[in-house]
Amino acid sequence: SQYLLYNNRIREKYEAGITVVSELSKNGNPTIDEVINALTTNKDQSFIEYYKKQLEYARVRLTLKTAENYGVPLNKLIAYLEEKGKKDITFKELTPAWLKDFESFMYRKNVKNTVSKQLGYVQTIINEAIKDKLLSRANNPFEEYDFTFDPTEREKLTEDEFKELEEMELTPNFRVCHARDIFLFMYYTHGMRIGDALFIKVGNVYTDGKQTRLEYIMQKTGTAKNVLLGEKAKAIKEGYLEGKKPYDYLFPFL
Repeated sequence: SQYLLYNNRIREKYEAGITVVSELSKNGNPTIDEVINALTTNKDQSFIEYYKKQLEYARVRLTLKTAENYGVPLNKLIAYLEEKGKKDITFKELTPAWLKDFESFMYRKNVKNTVSKQLGYVQTIINEAIKDKLLSRANNPFEEYDFTFDPTEREKLTEDEFKELEEMELTPNFRVCHARDIFLFMYYTHGMRIGDALFIKVGNVYTDGKQTRLEYIMQKTGTAKNVLLGEKAKAIKEGYLEGKKPYDYLFPFL
C-alpha cells in the first residue's frame, strides 16, 4: 500500500541518517548542517569531469608545472578505469576500497614516494570537492589513509668530479653534451631547478649595462627570479644562441 511505501522510505532515510551521524561522530559531534550535507550530496556526479575542471582552474591560478603535476595522477586514474572496462567514476564510488585498489595499480610502475606524492594531488582534488559540498567529510576515502615516504639520499659530486665534468670534452650538438651544459648552467645560476632550466627562453637573458642577467618565473612557486650571470654561465648561454629567436627555448630539449 501507499502507507507501506512511505514507511519504507522513512525507514531508509532514518537508517541513512544514523549511518552518517555515526561516521561523522568519529571526528567529534557533527552539526546539523554537516549531517544534512552528507545526506544531500550528489554522489552520482562524475569525479573525472570534476577533476578536469579543477585542472583547468589550476592552469589559471597556479603555475603550468603545478597544473601538469595534478594532471599525471588523473591520467593514471583514467588508465586504471580503462583496465576495469570503465570510462568514469562517481563520487559514490570513491571508497577506501577503491583507493586501496588504485594505489595497487600505481605501484605496478611507481615507487612508494611517487605513489604517495601523486595520491596527494588526488587528495587535494577531493578536498576541493568536499568544500564544494559534492562529497561529505564522512565519505572522504583519504580519511584514514597513511601517506608513507622512504628516505632519499642524494649523493653530491666532489670538487674533483665537478671540475672533471666542467673540463670534459664532449661532441657539440649531442644530447649528452646538452645534458652536461644544462646541469652546469643550473649550478652556475645558484641551483636552478631542472623544471625551470628546461623552459628558459633566449629572451629571458638580457643585458643591463655591463651585466648579463637572467629573468624567469619559477615553475613550482610562481616566484619571479632575477639572476646575475657569471662568465661560465654566459659562455654556456652563448653556445646555444645561434639561429634562435627570443621566444625559442635556450636548451634543445623541448
